[in-house]
Amino acid sequence: MINNNGGSIDVGASITSGDIYAIRALSESNGSGTGSAGSITIMNNNGTVQTGVSSAAAAVWAESRGNKTDAGSISLQNINGSIEAATTIAAVSLHSISDAGNADNISVESRSTIISYADGSTALELNSSGGNANGDIIVTNGGLIQGGAGGKGIAITNGANNVITNDNSLDPADAAMIRTSGNVLDFVITGGNGNETIRNLNGATIIGSVDLGAGTNSFLNGEGSYFLPGGKIYLGAGNTLTNDGYLSLGGLDAVMNNPGDDVPRPPLRTFGPSTLTGNFTQSATGQMLTNLNFASSAGRADYADFLDVTGDAELGGHVTLDPTTGAGKPGSFSIPVLTAGGSLTDKGISIYPTFTSGTSSSTVVFSPSLHISDKTLFLEYSIDYAPNWLSRNQLSYAQMVNSIQTFGVPAFEPVASALLSIVDPTDYRRALDSLTGEGTTTAQHVGLQSRGLFLDTVLGQSGALFECDQKSKRYIDRSDCDLRFRPWVVATRGNWDRDAGYPDGSTHTYNEASSSNDASMFTVGSDSILEDGLVVGWAFGQTKGGYSLPDRWTQGDQAQTNLAVYTAKSFADIVYVKGTFSGGDTEFRQRRYAIGREVNARFDSQALGGKVEAGLFGPWGITPFIAYRLDRQQRNAFNEDNKTWGNGYRSEVDFSREVSVGLHLFQSFALTEGHIISASASVYGSKDYATDRELTASPLAAPNFSYSVNGQPKDSEQLNLDFNLDAQFTEALSIGFGVSAVLGQSETGGVATATLQMRF
Repeated sequence: MINNNGGSIDVGASITSGDIYAIRALSESNGSGTGSAGSITIMNNNGTVQTGVSSAAAAVWAESRGNKTDAGSISLQNINGSIEAATTIAAVSLHSISDAGNADNISVESRSTIISYADGSTALELNSSGGNANGDIIVTNGGLIQGGAGGKGIAITNGANNVITNDNSLDPADAAMIRTSGNVLDFVITGGNGNETIRNLNGATIIGSVDLGAGTNSFLNGEGSYFLPGGKIYLGAGNTLTNDGYLSLGGLDAVMNNPGDDVPRPPLRTFGPSTLTGNFTQSATGQMLTNLNFASSAGRADYADFLDVTGDAELGGHVTLDPTTGAGKPGSFSIPVLTAGGSLTDKGISIYPTFTSGTSSSTVVFSPSLHISDKTLFLEYSIDYAPNWLSRNQLSYAQMVNSIQTFGVPAFEPVASALLSIVDPTDYRRALDSLTGEGTTTAQHVGLQSRGLFLDTVLGQSGALFECDQKSKRYIDRSDCDLRFRPWVVATRGNWDRDAGYPDGSTHTYNEASSSNDASMFTVGSDSILEDGLVVGWAFGQTKGGYSLPDRWTQGDQAQTNLAVYTAKSFADIVYVKGTFSGGDTEFRQRRYAIGREVNARFDSQALGGKVEAGLFGPWGITPFIAYRLDRQQRNAFNEDNKTWGNGYRSEVDFSREVSVGLHLFQSFALTEGHIISASASVYGSKDYATDRELTASPLAAPNFSYSVNGQPKDSEQLNLDFNLDAQFTEALSIGFGVSAVLGQSETGGVATATLQMRF
C-alpha cells in the first residue's frame, strides 16, 4: 500500500530530462504454481501528487505482473486529492498483467482531479490482460478526469466486464466530468476487447468522441446528464446508446455537420456529422440539444447537428434547438438531423418548448416542427419577419428585414437574431417601433413649428407702428407718434401635446406615436416707419426646446437660430399688407433606445420661407384678415452613432403651406397721465396643405437596404386664439404680455409671451 493521505509529492519541476515518477509501484511474481503477484493499493485522499518535466510513462504508475502466475489487483483512491502530470505520457497508468494466468481487477475511485496536461497524453490508462482471463476494470468518478489535447480521458485495454461510472452526486464540492483539453474530436473514452458499460449520471458530463471497441457495450446518458460527443460514437453493432439526459453533438459551440459553402462565424466551429455505430434510444426525458445554423443568404443552405445511426433508432423526448447565428432568412425549410440505417421508430419526439437559452422555441418569426420520413428525422421550420398584422411603419421595416436576410448581411445578424427570439406579438411590435427611428419625424415637425412661432412673432410686431399712421377714430392719439424708430424684444415660452389617438400606448397596434414638445424663444428686432407710411424692420431669434416620444423611447433637443426682414404698409386707412422673409438653422440632439440599446445622433436642418398677411380695417377695432405661410425645411442626412443598432437617415424636405383666416380685435384706452393701455385679440382658423412628416432610412449594418415610415402628421386644420395686453409706461417704453392657444384634432398647445418695446 502507498498512502499519501494529506501528503504532497511534487517532483520533476527542475529536471530537464529523465524518467521521473511521483509514484512507481511494481509487484511481480516470477514463479509458477499457486503463487501470484501481490495487490497494489494507492491512497491519495486529501493529498497532492504532481510531476513537472518528465519523460516517464506516468506520474502515478503501478503494475502487478504475474510471469507464469496470476497477477494481483490494483486499487487507486483519490478523494479530495489531486494528481497532475505536466509532460508524462499519462497521469495515471495501472496494469494487472499475467502472461499465462489470470489478470485481476483494477478499481479507481476519484472524487477530485486527475489531469494530464501534455498534448496527446492520457489522464487514466487501465490495462487488465491475462493469458487465461482478464479482470474487471471499474472506474467511479465524481470529479475531473482530463487528458491532454489530442489525447484521451480514459483508455481501457482489455479487461472483462468494465464499468465507468461518472456520477455528479458523489461529491457536492466537485462536478463530475471526463474530457480532454482539446476539442470534441478527441477520444475521451476508448475500450478494448472487454465489455464496456458507460454510466453518466445525475448531471455529470462527458465531452468527446467514444470508441468502446469490441464486446457487448452500452452507454447510458442519465437524466439531467450531458454527453457532448464528437464525430465518432463507436459502441459496435447491436449495442445501444441510451439518452435520458442531454445529448449535444459537438456541444453548443460547434455544429456537427458539413457547412457546404457557408462560412461559420467564430467562435462557432463545424466538424462534420457524427456517426453512431450501434443503436440509439432516446427516452421521454431525453433531449437532443441541436445547433441550428442559419446560413447567410438565400443561396446557402441552413444546416444543423446531424447524427448518422448505423443501427435502429427509437426517438422519444425532444429536440431542443440552439440557433447559432442571426442569419435566419424568410421561407420554409426542411433539414435532416438524424438518420437510421435500420429502423426508425417515433416514440413521441417533438420540439422542446424552449431554446437552449430558455426562451420559447416558437416565436413570432420562427415556427419549428419535426417530421419523420424514409428513416430520417427532419427539422422543419418557417421564418417570416413581416407578418401581415403589423402596422404600416412596422411592416415597412420588417419587409426590409426579410430582404436583408434573404441577401445575407452578417453585420445585421444581431438585430435579426433579437427579432427572431421574440415570442409575444406586442413585444415584436414594440421592437420594430424602437428600430424605425420614427422620432426623427417629430424633430422635423418641431423644427417647422418653431419656425412658425418665429414668423408669427415677427409678423405680429410688424404692424405695431400702424397706430401712428392711422387717422381713424378707432385709435387714440399717442404721445409717441413722433418717434419713428422702434426696437423690441419678445420672450416666448410654449408647450404642445400631439395625441395620435390611441388609448393605450403599450399595445403598439397604432402606426404613429404621440409626442410632446416645448420651446423657449428669445427674439429681438427693430423697425421704423418711413414718411410714406412704409414700415421696414429686421428680427433675430433663438429657440431652444425639447421633444419626447415615450412610445418610441425617443427624446431630443433643438437649438434654432432665425433671421428675418419684414415690412408693412397700410393703404388709405382701409387695408394693410405686411410680410416677412426668413432663413433659419436648427441643430438637433436625439437619443433613442433600439430594443434597449442606446442610440444617439446629432443632425441639423435649414429652412427658408416667409409669411404674408392682408387685412381690412373695420369699425370698432375689428379687422378681418387672411394670411399665408410658406416655409421649406431641409433636414440633412445623418448617421446615428451605433453601427449595429443605429440607422442612417436620408435628407428629407418638409413644407408648411398654411392659410389662415380670422379676425383681429383691437382697442386702446388712454390713462390720466396720457399713457395708453392697448388690448388685442385674434381668433382665426388655419389650414395647412403640407402636413406629412416622413423619413427614409437604412440600418447602418445594412446600408444598401432601406425603409420608409410616417410620423404623426400635422393637423391640417387648427383653431388659434390670441390675447395681448400692452401698457405704455413712458413716452418711449411699452411692456406687453400675451397668451395664445392652439386647438386641433390631435394637437393642443399654449404659448405665453412678454414684450418690451421702445421708441426713439
